[in-house]
Amino acid sequence: MSVPKSRQEIVLFGCPHDISSSYRVGSRLGPAAIRHSLNEIEDYSPYLEGDLRDVHFSDAGDLGLANKNTGDALNLIKETTEKILEEDKIPFALGGNHLITLPVLQVINKKYKNIKILYLDAHCDLREEYLGNKLSHATVAKRLLDFVSPESLFQFGIRSGERKEFEFAGRHKIIYKFSRKSLTEVLKKIGNSPLYITMDLDVFDPGIFPGTGVPEPGGISFEEFIEFIKGLKKTRIVGLDVVELSPPCDPTEISSFLAATVVREMLILIGKRKK
Repeated sequence: MSVPKSRQEIVLFGCPHDISSSYRVGSRLGPAAIRHSLNEIEDYSPYLEGDLRDVHFSDAGDLGLANKNTGDALNLIKETTEKILEEDKIPFALGGNHLITLPVLQVINKKYKNIKILYLDAHCDLREEYLGNKLSHATVAKRLLDFVSPESLFQFGIRSGERKEFEFAGRHKIIYKFSRKSLTEVLKKIGNSPLYITMDLDVFDPGIFPGTGVPEPGGISFEEFIEFIKGLKKTRIVGLDVVELSPPCDPTEISSFLAATVVREMLILIGKRKK
């Protein structure tokens, strides 16, 4: 894959991979659905008062992951992220399941010292292994801790996991309440450190976002999401991803349009931050 050489500052790229998904598969179709819906929604955001047409971003398309095993798929995601960073651009990965976060962050962690991670999700993802596999959507947060300290991982929206996961998170104070107050506390810890944002869309309540593999009751509203990202305007974002849209789980396409709106808001957030 060749990364577009232009003045664009953010590069979108799709990672259509869901081999390690455990319940309802289909997130490999997420990137295409997000693009389709992104073309249908308005460019202007009344929430952040910004316009996509003013954001310097490009779309490098989807990676060819269809016939690859998990190891080969993760390596290709790594290689792509490396090329984007070589151009001094911000990688924005579209999943796919949450495992795609791992290779992106492995590369970013080599370039940026003291990386901090905002992890929005319904699930802890802190298992050591899942169904005998250490590389899974259910283990990705634990795999991140193989190379970053627990003090650098900040999880929001968590409401599902094993007892051991919650006990581990409690010992290391990883999980925070989804509120502006908690975000303010976390932002003080982040300071001017490089920040990566990973957003599993199942953080939303399934009443407004049913199109995901493992929906969990009690999620956040869209309004809560908007208030949350407004607090990130002064952060130093160096990479991000949006994952776990599974279009077959929601034939109404409501979830796809919400996912596209999330991507729009995050692009505008970075665009306004860089001005």
